[in-house]
Amino acid sequence: MYFFNKIKKPLKTYLLIINPNSGQGKYKKHLEIIKKYFLRNNVNLDICFTEYKGHATEIAKEASCSDKYSVIIGAGGDGTINEVLTGMIDSNKTMAILPWGTGNVFAREMNIPFNPKKACKLILKNKSIKIDIAKCNNNYFFLMCSCGFDAYSIKHTEELKIKKIFGKISYIIGGLKAFARYKFPEIEVELDNGIKDKGTYVLVSNTSKYAIYFSITPYAIPFDGLLDVYIFKETGKFNFFKLLGQLIISAFVRDPKKRNTIFLRKEAFYRSKSIIISSKEKVITQIDGDLYENLPLNIQIIPQALNFILPAKIVKKYRKYMEKYDFKKT
Repeated sequence: MYFFNKIKKPLKTYLLIINPNSGQGKYKKHLEIIKKYFLRNNVNLDICFTEYKGHATEIAKEASCSDKYSVIIGAGGDGTINEVLTGMIDSNKTMAILPWGTGNVFAREMNIPFNPKKACKLILKNKSIKIDIAKCNNNYFFLMCSCGFDAYSIKHTEELKIKKIFGKISYIIGGLKAFARYKFPEIEVELDNGIKDKGTYVLVSNTSKYAIYFSITPYAIPFDGLLDVYIFKETGKFNFFKLLGQLIISAFVRDPKKRNTIFLRKEAFYRSKSIIISSKEKVITQIDGDLYENLPLNIQIIPQALNFILPAKIVKKYRKYMEKYDFKKT
């Protein structure tokens, strides 16, 4: 009689890239649980911690060239996710996320679980779809790029160096400081069909959420090959309060068809594959919540640029959404 050892199925290996500074160190509570959860499901995790700004991009780029990993997981906030996907552009790897940051706008919009075990379960289902990514000069964004007050506010928040202590509240403190000093310089916008417009604040969106609860571009989705452009055309602190009021109202409006402009009279919406933004004055910009270069910017959409693990219901929802509203390209 012969006895044969049971042949074990070889472990798959995923790469987990963690920003230890995201979400005030949330990863410490969950890491061992997550490692055991993956191992029980025949997946081994290689773990890398980022050590400086841009490090996640370097790690992801190197991993994308390796045959060892089929899935690369970014753990942190939207800034960390941006760095990871930047390193994965033009690769055939699949990206997933563990939302451990301060905001995690993308995770909230796509209904990615914040519970670690549920997030891992989603990743192991490996249901993915290709999402659009935007290229902004020499960098990329998957949420948004904006020019004007909010970027100026982020700059003042970072200068205060209180984010680790106060989290989301630090943005309110930085915003109040910035509001007292901002001058609302004029910003010029040119779309791919030659249309030109201008205003004092410009938002280019790949997704509908702005910050966590608000929406300025409610029709923006990262699957349609287009970017949604919003231009605020008024000036001055009093008029900017109108935009803030409209933002607050947007938090309570679920159906974008019902977005009524109550306070604003001078605003414009466009949809385009490419946008050039410039100004005669110095204007600060941000991409995915992190400070970026001053104007000018040259922005282009890259359709279906990256394979991304998302809940199956969300993928189905957005496909129906596109059919329902019959998007018209600019």
